[in-house]
Amino acid sequence: MAGNVAPLASIGVPVYNGERFLARTLDSLLGQTETDFELMIADNASTDATQSICEDYARRDPRVRYVRHEANRGAYFNWNFVARNARGRYFNWASANDYCAPTMLARCVEGLESDAGIVLCDGQTCIVDEADKEQRIYERDIEVLDQRPSVRFKRVCSELALNNAQSGVIRVAALRRTGLDRPYPAGDLVLMAELALIGGFRLLPEVLLYRRLGPQTTTRNLSLAEA
Repeated sequence: MAGNVAPLASIGVPVYNGERFLARTLDSLLGQTETDFELMIADNASTDATQSICEDYARRDPRVRYVRHEANRGAYFNWNFVARNARGRYFNWASANDYCAPTMLARCVEGLESDAGIVLCDGQTCIVDEADKEQRIYERDIEVLDQRPSVRFKRVCSELALNNAQSGVIRVAALRRTGLDRPYPAGDLVLMAELALIGGFRLLPEVLLYRRLGPQTTTRNLSLAEA
């Protein structure tokens, strides 16, 4: 990406006090086989080493944009901030606790570009612990390709459990037709239901996301400020 040319994709990393896993996350993102992307990190006024880690990566890779808020604005603000500031055609939310396969972006973009009727493409999810040990393949991720928007909406509302799909790649044009994440429990599921009304979700057969589930990393265990 050079000058003011918009990248193919934007990856947004909202973070608060993420020093433990942040480097692992950023290495996996910057090591993508598809290189035409910007990586925007939004730091919610972290009090640990997050700032120095981010500044180091920004110095070493021109694709990294680092923004530090003066005060913690809460998790929902920060997650929506990176989405609202995306400059690419496609967008990926990346948790500062998780990491992904090197082909994640390329494979998901390929899926989106091969089917104009889908708005989101993601892969299988492998659950890992806080020591990077693989636990299991998550078996309840869903593909939603029904033609009728009402059917897609109903399926997402009734079948989507652990919302790994939000870590897939999404068309920015579709994302901006939604209200983004909501500041209340399960607000992310409202977003997914809105997306399902616009288009389908493609689930690829290979593992592309490694999601940490542990007492310090599971989103539902964090307060509204901790992201």
